[in-house]
Amino acid sequence: MARPSRLYRFLAARWWLTLILLGVSFVLFGLVSLNLLTMLGANLGFLRDYGFVAVSEGALLQLVELVVSGYTAAAFYLLFKLCKRVLVDLACTARGEPDAAAPREPALPAVPEATPKG
Repeated sequence: MARPSRLYRFLAARWWLTLILLGVSFVLFGLVSLNLLTMLGANLGFLRDYGFVAVSEGALLQLVELVVSGYTAAAFYLLFKLCKRVLVDLACTARGEPDAAAPREPALPAVPEATPKG
């Protein structure tokens, strides 16, 4: 198992901050990605239909802004997933479930084989 990153360890030590970041990143992901595909499709259609006129009207700059918004939304989504993972891991270990790396004892003791008499 790989060693957790510094960010993971930082968030695991501060569950309350992780919970706040989870909510904030979820809301920001929703706000940034809201209507993103519709605007991207409209922008590409405008560029396709009007070509150089669309570029002179700023459609190329808008396309770059939409791509940056997509990457920003992806970053907020990844932060959301990281916070979710940290909180789930903390909840599982807080309930007393065994760690995956910890050695496990056998459920039943080994029974010696019976040898036939005679």
